[in-house]
Parts: sequence; C-alpha cells; structure tokens
Amino acid sequence: MPSVEGPPGWTPQRRDAFLTFHRARALATPPVETVYAVVVDGRVCGAARLEPPPGPGATVEAGIWLGRSCRGRGVGGRALQLLAAQARGAGAVGLVAVTTAGNAGALGALRQVGASLSPAHAPGTPVPEPAARVDARLDLS
Repeated sequence: MPSVEGPPGWTPQRRDAFLTFHRARALATPPVETVYAVVVDGRVCGAARLEPPPGPGATVEAGIWLGRSCRGRGVGGRALQLLAAQARGAGAVGLVAVTTAGNAGALGALRQVGASLSPAHAPGTPVPEPAARVDARLDLS
C-alpha cells in the first residue's frame, strides 16, 4: 500500500489508510485480489495476497506482509507454499513476486518453493545493491 506520512507505527491515520486500501482491493466488485490472514498460534501476524484472484490459466502475483514477531520463523515460506497451492488448485499456471536483493527473508521463502529469481546472482558475481529489484517466477503447471 502507499506510504502514509507521520510518525512510525500504527497511528490511527495509518490504520485507516491500511483498511481503506485493502478493502478497496479485496472487497471490490470484482475483487482486485484475494487476501488471506496469516495466523500463527491463533494470532493474526500478517497478510498474504494473490492478484488477480486465481483462476484457470492465470498467472498471479503473490505478496506477503508479516509483523516482526513472525519473521525469521519460516512463516513466510509456509505462507508462500499455501499461496502456491491455492493458486494451483484454482487453475493458475504461474506465480510471480517482486522483492529486493536485500530482503533475505523473501528471497529465502521464494527459493524454498522453487521460484526462479531474476536477476540470478551466482557465487562470485558482484552483490547487488540491497534495493535492487528481484523478480521471482514459479511454474504451477
């Protein structure tokens, strides 16, 4: 979602902007995306999405956001596995995601499900800037 001006954290303005943004996407007619709650130990700790909603022959974009308390525990990788299974079950043939070279958690989760990363960075090649864009693709067929 677009950034919100103001101090860090969940201010009332940021919470309202978050809800407005996601309601306009997941509850639109037709929906722009399908959004899932990421629940760990009975507590919502993030959100995962597929855009557009998966269907026969579709390639969908996956996105995951996790609160800090759930990071580094394999939750992102598991959520990505479930997104891929959901998309495949609905007939989607591909899943794509975009992250940055500095997002080790996202890169690890994407590698865990077998996504190909582009640009691929082989050992011995220069390390990209942390903000450099990385595109991922997973064949679901």
